[in-house]
Amino acid sequence: MDAMSPRYLRTLAAALAESSLDLRWSAELRLECTFPKRAVGELLAASGCVAVSFGYESGSQRVLDLIDKGVRIDVVPEVLTEPARNGIAAQMMGFTGFPTETRAEAPATYEFLRDHEKLWTTSGIGVFSLTPGSIVAKDPGRFGIDVLPLPASDDIRRYVPWRDRTTGEVH
Repeated sequence: MDAMSPRYLRTLAAALAESSLDLRWSAELRLECTFPKRAVGELLAASGCVAVSFGYESGSQRVLDLIDKGVRIDVVPEVLTEPARNGIAAQMMGFTGFPTETRAEAPATYEFLRDHEKLWTTSGIGVFSLTPGSIVAKDPGRFGIDVLPLPASDDIRRYVPWRDRTTGEVH
């Protein structure tokens, strides 16, 4: 499982909170508007949750829409409020360099973190890497790129090279 769904999160947290186990745990979660309910944050804390990680990906709504993230960036601070209010550390993970991201859009990813620094504990921003099986690799034309072939000797394909159709730049 890539990230825990809100429904599974609530079920797991309720079971842990009711159990006699004294666990400390963390999870990767989806950024969903169903999360920011006071009872969910309190339940997580009662269950022993100490940290959550969110892939917020980009501070640009256009990029989020392009990758079908399913969240509005303006809702994310509300989602982060409950973990913060309940003493649960939040990690924010994003990237720049997504196909078609403009130079003007890239800083929004950093600005979001700066503007909401009291709501997260740690963050990581990397450079977009194309992975096999991703929505971008499956439909490169939609993202204005060409997927480049790998040498036959490259039998482990963690990342796939690609070319931006507009600039010709190879990544």
